[in-house]
Amino acid sequence: MYSILIIYFVGGFIAFCVWFSVFIQDSSTPLTESRSWIVLLLATILWPITVPASFVELFKKERKLQPELRPVSSSNALPLGYLLRVAGLLSESQVSQALEVQKASRNSMRIGEIIASYGWLQQETIDFFANALAQNKTQPQKRIGEYLKSAKLLNEQQVRAILDEQRQTDLRFGEIAVMKGWVKPETVNFILDYLQEQSLLVPSY
Repeated sequence: MYSILIIYFVGGFIAFCVWFSVFIQDSSTPLTESRSWIVLLLATILWPITVPASFVELFKKERKLQPELRPVSSSNALPLGYLLRVAGLLSESQVSQALEVQKASRNSMRIGEIIASYGWLQQETIDFFANALAQNKTQPQKRIGEYLKSAKLLNEQQVRAILDEQRQTDLRFGEIAVMKGWVKPETVNFILDYLQEQSLLVPSY
């Protein structure tokens, strides 16, 4: 009996740490929402049930995510929702929510329109990943700053500030943009990896 209690409390502690980490990182869930904390507490208490159920639900989401994402313009392009999620611009829960809305509208709304309507991303950013990114793949490579500016992830003032700092340091353009908190490293690396189809260090602007 004593060993069962130890297993229960240790498992509950581990489950709480994992779910709390996911809860903190999920920008779509406000930290001030009391219901979210209640759900977190109940899920921890009932972890022998909720943990297996979570794995089943996660498996279902992964299986249905790819088929339901609306592809971008070219037939061999990656799905828009997938691109935005891997690029660190949307969370998995946001993509899933957009897909549910799209499903409820019977596919009458594009996933990009839904994302823009929620205000998660600017329309220019969505258009860049939906169309311009694939088009740039067949064109001469530009500097990373130009892509970030085209995607409206950086403005002209931010680009100039990064260039000024770059002249005074040995840091690369993307590294400075990430250090300033203006873009995520996942976004910079994803754009480079997608265009070049290999892992590269962030080049100079």
